[in-house]
Amino acid sequence: MMAEVIINKFPFIFIDESQDTNKDVVNSFFELQDAKSDKVVIGLFGDTMQRIFGGGESELGKTKPSGWATFNKEMNHRSARRIVGLGNQVRSEDDGRKQYARDGADEGFVRYFLLPHGLPGKDDVELKIRAFMAEVTGDTGWTDTQSKETAILLLEHKMAGRRLCFYDLWDKLSKSDKIKGRISEGENTELNFFSHTVFPMAEASSKENRAELMSILRASKSPLLEATVLDANKDDPLGLARAAEHAFRDVVSNEKVCFRLVLQVIAKHNLLRIPAKLQSFVATSEESEAELEPDQAGARVEVEAEPEEQDDSEIAAWAEALETDFFQIRNYKDYIDGNSIFRTHQGVKGNEFERVMVVMDDDEAGGFLFSYEQYFDVKELSRDSQKKRDEGEETGLDLTRRLFYVTSTRAKNSLAHVIYTSDVAMLKKNLIAKKFAREIEIIEV
Repeated sequence: MMAEVIINKFPFIFIDESQDTNKDVVNSFFELQDAKSDKVVIGLFGDTMQRIFGGGESELGKTKPSGWATFNKEMNHRSARRIVGLGNQVRSEDDGRKQYARDGADEGFVRYFLLPHGLPGKDDVELKIRAFMAEVTGDTGWTDTQSKETAILLLEHKMAGRRLCFYDLWDKLSKSDKIKGRISEGENTELNFFSHTVFPMAEASSKENRAELMSILRASKSPLLEATVLDANKDDPLGLARAAEHAFRDVVSNEKVCFRLVLQVIAKHNLLRIPAKLQSFVATSEESEAELEPDQAGARVEVEAEPEEQDDSEIAAWAEALETDFFQIRNYKDYIDGNSIFRTHQGVKGNEFERVMVVMDDDEAGGFLFSYEQYFDVKELSRDSQKKRDEGEETGLDLTRRLFYVTSTRAKNSLAHVIYTSDVAMLKKNLIAKKFAREIEIIEV
């Protein structure tokens, strides 16, 4: 019955990013097509070499689906010849499919910068690499940190946190597994309270932009704008809000102020509703009310209702995070909102940029699902990975290869691979042996 409902409503079904679609979902559609082949057309769009998330069908494009018409996208209209060639070489270790650059495409640039692990001053070194790329390519966009056509790809969000100066905040909150996944997606209620409401209010307050301040207070339903409060202070209805904003401005005028002090002034003056999970870090309603002046009648500290329970790890993580610098939130917000040139290897799939710098640093990333040092044959496979490989199972090596392919093919014109390694000489030798790099393209730092 479900099959009949589906095909009657959707006789044509196209699944985008099919390589990363949950394998049970994909296999269900295979069964639907088998059962109703005369009544439904199903098409899969995607690139199996770009399967980088868990849960996808590993045999897609190899043994599944069988007997379907296959269309290969052989013309690459995005990238320069050298970048297309590198993608083909990486792919030769997998399914061997090739693409061709369009007629008249530029040759393009690929460079490899090899650096030893533990190198001090990574930020300065990576800045110099971008300046070098600008000189080699004649493209000043490499040094423009605001360019939408430049991407610096990192393995983990925490690496962006260190480079963008919100690492302390990220590090403290990431100690809670319940919080970690949400902050990487920009979906944590408490952090969004600071990034979407408190920080914009701090900016508007510092500029004394009263119209913007009132807009924020209205949108966030500030308790100081409630009818009962305004009626209780008819001589000066906005007096409480004005006094609260002045106190708030005094606190955020300090660039080194911590989250806790910002939260406390908001709670003390009842400027905003405090998310329930942050309530335990500010004074109780009774304590705050006792501190209010007599003419502040009608104002009561309010908190947002939050049905979801918090665990001890969240409380501990926030206790530490609230002691870090508040204005880290500016850079976190830029990063999560996509207004930074930094992105992750995994999150960049499907995007394209004029210029791309890929930072590969296994030690700093601390990941366990991938290893560029193993992929480039600088380190031996672990015993467990070797066993899986011998048995024909997927290993972290396969994931790393696909990540390397995805990041290498995001660039339109120029690509810089920055690789931190335990053995620069071995890495150089293997890059050339694998035909990923020409000797003239490798720079040892």
